[in-house]
Amino acid sequence: MKKFIIGIDFSKETVDASIVQKEQPETLIAYKKFRNNLKGVDGLIAWAKSKVAQDGEIIFCGENTGTYSTLFSDELTDRGFIIWIEHSMNIVRGMGDVRGKDDKTDSLRIASYAARFYDKMKPYVRPKDETRVLKTLLAKRDRLKSFLKAEITNTKENPLMLQDSNIASSINEFFKRLEESLRKELKELERMILDVVMSCSEYAKNFNILTSMKGIGLINAVALIVYTDNFTKFNFNHRKIATYWGVVPFKNESGTSVRRGTHVSPKCNSWLKALLTEATLCAIRYNSRIKAYHDRLMARGKAIGIVLNNCKNKMLKILVAMVRDSKIYSDMDVSKDPHTTTTTSSIVVC
Repeated sequence: MKKFIIGIDFSKETVDASIVQKEQPETLIAYKKFRNNLKGVDGLIAWAKSKVAQDGEIIFCGENTGTYSTLFSDELTDRGFIIWIEHSMNIVRGMGDVRGKDDKTDSLRIASYAARFYDKMKPYVRPKDETRVLKTLLAKRDRLKSFLKAEITNTKENPLMLQDSNIASSINEFFKRLEESLRKELKELERMILDVVMSCSEYAKNFNILTSMKGIGLINAVALIVYTDNFTKFNFNHRKIATYWGVVPFKNESGTSVRRGTHVSPKCNSWLKALLTEATLCAIRYNSRIKAYHDRLMARGKAIGIVLNNCKNKMLKILVAMVRDSKIYSDMDVSKDPHTTTTTSSIVVC
């Protein structure tokens, strides 16, 4: 059976599609532009079927452009088609040395990339509704927290210097009410996040396991669940998860002249890494196992940055093993029921 690859270049309003045959990735068979809506999905499917032989297999491929690629990815998957959503950096590197760009050319290059690297294809799987809700709430919380922090800092560093004390007092009271309102909204967002997690039995089980470890609170636990697709994305490989979190060191050497040492890579999710740093600092204070490990490394004269990074790795390794084996954390390795219900009052936010 012949395989036909349709490369899709997503944008906010439109999508550009180019068809190539797997065995001839550089030869354009057909090209067309569609609207980025449901009618566009219908049009793309009808057009693809009209251009491909009846016995041909159709495979779609596009860049991961967030919300711009979500509609087509979901609809094509729901209708039984295979669509491969690839990271844009991989596609750019796979193109080699190219000159110029436009939407039509980009869609052809995406199709050619998919045909050449067909063996690396990973079919798109539509995420759970809970996953999308949690990612949205986590992002909103992060922005709200950043805004609150900026407001507090601005108020402290730029106090009002007015001759009329009554006006200054009135305005300062307004600023205090604004900060208090933001804090309440932050707490409400965190409550919503917890409610969504506990409404899904699969997430609730692993959430209770993760938060049984001192240092792991609401946000870190939810982030681990969401960004690992409930630990299925990385097949419980703690090193891959640690690499995604940006805490695995890599060598940077070449021949006899390049010796740049071993360092963690900047190619990571910096927000997740910052969250893990907060959790690790908390664990070093309150988790006896992590504290003992930290103290041993410090006693050997290790640099504080290396010690902190090693603690992050150790925590991730333990957390992945806990979820894999369905066991909650215990300093004394005493097994407990991992399905114990967690109440809102016992949740630590970090």
